Amino acid sequence: MSFSQMAPGEAYPKVDVVMCTKDSVNPCLERLLIRIREDIPVNDLIVVDGGSTDGTPELAEKYGAKVIQLGFGNRGIQKQMSMDAAKTDLFVTVDSDMIFPRGWFRSVYSQLDPDTAAVTTAYREVDQKGLSPAYRAWSVMEGRTVSYSMPTEWINGVVLFRRSAMTDLRIPRDMHVGDYLIIGQYMKAHRNKWKVNTEAIVTHYRDPSEARGVFDPWEQKLYGHLMRKYRLASRRTMLRLLARSTLQALVILVAGRSLSVSLSRLRIGWMRTICFFVT
Repeated sequence: MSFSQMAPGEAYPKVDVVMCTKDSVNPCLERLLIRIREDIPVNDLIVVDGGSTDGTPELAEKYGAKVIQLGFGNRGIQKQMSMDAAKTDLFVTVDSDMIFPRGWFRSVYSQLDPDTAAVTTAYREVDQKGLSPAYRAWSVMEGRTVSYSMPTEWINGVVLFRRSAMTDLRIPRDMHVGDYLIIGQYMKAHRNKWKVNTEAIVTHYRDPSEARGVFDPWEQKLYGHLMRKYRLASRRTMLRLLARSTLQALVILVAGRSLSVSLSRLRIGWMRTICFFVT
């Protein structure tokens, strides 16, 4: 049901919806834009684009988005600009490769109380063959059902924010990856409370290259460097994450899903850890 079909007496505040994009038509941008218009009482839909060449800005404008052309794809700058562009008391951040179910806004809004700064959402990861091997392995290791995972340590994906709680947020301009870690660090430092919604599960569509085990060493080196530079993890935490990535790779391999994905997960863990300790 769209908001134009809501029952009498149902009232929700208008909210700005913000999104960062770069060549984001695939895997699901148009479906996401349709769902936003159907499910969220949108004030302004704001897209900060980092220099797309695949028609992303034009597609966003087709669904009434105000597109800010940044011209380059630095994630940290895009994220800060998009959150600064939101002017409503409540606003929603959306990742372009995620789809939330019908009724998502009603569900997360019902959890928002005066002491809550944000409501993030449990999610599941899928690729072209269904649930991704890395996600299945992660779920098994955490002892969770494969129906969803709970991002309790960070705030990522599709999130309802209270703007007054985020006014002092400053995402570093070199934060090309891991911007959600900075947001989580900020929330903890300011003792802002957030909740995790486990009813309206979001689906995260992995990039097809990840399903094939494609490995980007530059991104993983940068991730490890930024984790150390901004004190987003301790040495103990990084070693624990390395052990977890190694175990995850073994679970994927034993499950017989994909040798290439298994090796990719192993390389990701080691590359991040090495760059954390040596940079």
